[in-house]
Amino acid sequence: LYQHEIELRNQEKKTLESSKADITWGQQIRSYVLDQSRIIPADALSSLNGIAALFAERQVAAFNIFFPDPWPKRKHHKRRLIRPPVLALLLSRLTTGGSLHFVTDSPCYAASAATVFAAHKALIAVSPPQQPPRSLTGYERRALNAGRTIYECYFHYQPE
Repeated sequence: LYQHEIELRNQEKKTLESSKADITWGQQIRSYVLDQSRIIPADALSSLNGIAALFAERQVAAFNIFFPDPWPKRKHHKRRLIRPPVLALLLSRLTTGGSLHFVTDSPCYAASAATVFAAHKALIAVSPPQQPPRSLTGYERRALNAGRTIYECYFHYQPE
């Protein structure tokens, strides 16, 4: 009787698995994006020209940059996402009153990003909104489990 029950369950699993359609990146994105958000599954630096072409000036309400690659070696700092030319492009696309949210667990990257952010007087540091709280990313969960500090910057954009 036990063996028969196991065979029935295995058959149900096989039937369920065979009925599933292949899921590709595009299908996953379409199934999760319910508003006018745009998700760009690409290397951010290589797609900067795409960002410039994809979004008109002052069209984006928010940029959320969670745990970008910190590129810790000095010779690789030119690959970091938060650098003056990249930030200038992002800010040119951000609406007045739009938000920029940056989170990292790298103290060196946090310090470097703070310097870049401080150079833009139009970025006003504010507390992150409490409702709704953002979900933890896998990187953040691992950093917290390892006892690392999370550095979070949240800004509103108010051009002069």
